[in-house]
Amino acid sequence: MKSVGIDYNERKNELSKSQLLKAKNFRVLRHSGEELSKVDYINYMVTI
Repeated sequence: MKSVGIDYNERKNELSKSQLLKAKNFRVLRHSGEELSKVDYINYMVTI
């Protein structure tokens, strides 16, 4: 199940009204040392 916020952002992407994500508050993901994809953020949000 996707987060409501993720669904909202997906709709904004489809309408070309989205902005870049600032991942400052995703500390756990930032320290992975890898480039992150949308799926990484979705999986993180589903687990919390």
